[in-house]
Amino acid sequence: MLSIKRKMKISALVLSLLLATNLFSQDFEDLNKTTQEILQKAYKMLEESKNIIKSYTNPKQKAIPETTKGFLLYYKVVENRAKVEKRNDFLISSQIKYQIALQKDISLDDILIKSNSGIVELYGRVDSKEKADKIIDIVLKTRGVKKVVSYLIILEFL
Repeated sequence: MLSIKRKMKISALVLSLLLATNLFSQDFEDLNKTTQEILQKAYKMLEESKNIIKSYTNPKQKAIPETTKGFLLYYKVVENRAKVEKRNDFLISSQIKYQIALQKDISLDDILIKSNSGIVELYGRVDSKEKADKIIDIVLKTRGVKKVVSYLIILEFL
């Protein structure tokens, strides 16, 4: 593919050669007709060059977005304002797992619970924001929990 500058140089050279050869034409009417044809061809070449330049300078493309899969990170920090007694982190995590296991609509297999000095972090995936909020509520109501930090992923089925 020829570069744009090269195409423009070639079209200018062809145009000047054709005009020079037609100046020596004997019939004035033929000269006028030939000149018009040359000018039309030159105009067409310039339009093509213009479109090529325009396509290089416009980096945007048309887009029709269609989300087929996705997820949402549900980051939420909730602090317990009530007075909290100090408890063993293993005991806190165990009680949270037990309370979540009692819920029929939430799978404990998809959730990781980490507890450190009464601060509980939740990792994993859930089906909806309502389930994530329900888990956070269960954790917050567990004795010894000062703060809940959620890093739960909400799967969106579209």
